[in-house]
Amino acid sequence: MLKTVGCEYVILGHSERRINYLETSGTISKKIRSAIKNNLTPIICVGETKRIRQEKQHLDFVKQQIISSIPSDVKFDKLIIAYEPVWSVGTGLVASSEEIKEMLNFIKNLVEEKFKNNFDKCFLLYGGSVNSDNSAEILSIEEISGLLIGKSSLDAVEFLKISSS
Repeated sequence: MLKTVGCEYVILGHSERRINYLETSGTISKKIRSAIKNNLTPIICVGETKRIRQEKQHLDFVKQQIISSIPSDVKFDKLIIAYEPVWSVGTGLVASSEEIKEMLNFIKNLVEEKFKNNFDKCFLLYGGSVNSDNSAEILSIEEISGLLIGKSSLDAVEFLKISSS
């Protein structure tokens, strides 16, 4: 259905879907397979809660999400992973540059190790209370390929400011 209306990408595994609709990593994996089968590029969201981060379990948690969500036998033209810390989404709180860099380096190394033959290109995005005040700083982080913009994308002026950063 998405393909018939011209979609090229589909966001899968967003924290709100995982929490509000009880989507598991197994469900996400099936949706990724379906997206690839239907020539859609999945954007796979991962991220931890504040409690998990405070307990210093964030890397293990995201590792489990990635390994359980991404099918190891699927070939991706573009593997796109969006790091969206759950504690940041829609709250106005933004991960620090150091926290983002740590996680994106971790994801990059994990993906190269576990899925290196399964993709031609890998892109890492950041999402989580992105706005025109913080987008330039976030985009300056070397590991970032782009942003997954939520609420700020609904305001055309704000979105244009972000696009200009």
